[in-house]
Amino acid sequence: MTTQFEELLSFLTPRHENAALKTYQNTTAIACPSCDNPFHNLLICKKDLTSLNLDEPMNLCITTTPSGSPMIFTHKQ
Repeated sequence: MTTQFEELLSFLTPRHENAALKTYQNTTAIACPSCDNPFHNLLICKKDLTSLNLDEPMNLCITTTPSGSPMIFTHKQ
């Protein structure tokens, strides 16, 4: 899984990072590993407790990194 995870990240554009989250944008229409549809953004939680404020309605798919951190794939409606 580590190789697949690293390969996925190599296709994404890093956008923002802070103490709680890393954000990547899917600029090449890569398929979501959970639902196989293209996703818009990938959020990787870096802390055990993280809060998200969503500005617009969207569907979310969730999985984990090889180290167990939550990965949230956003799908705009």
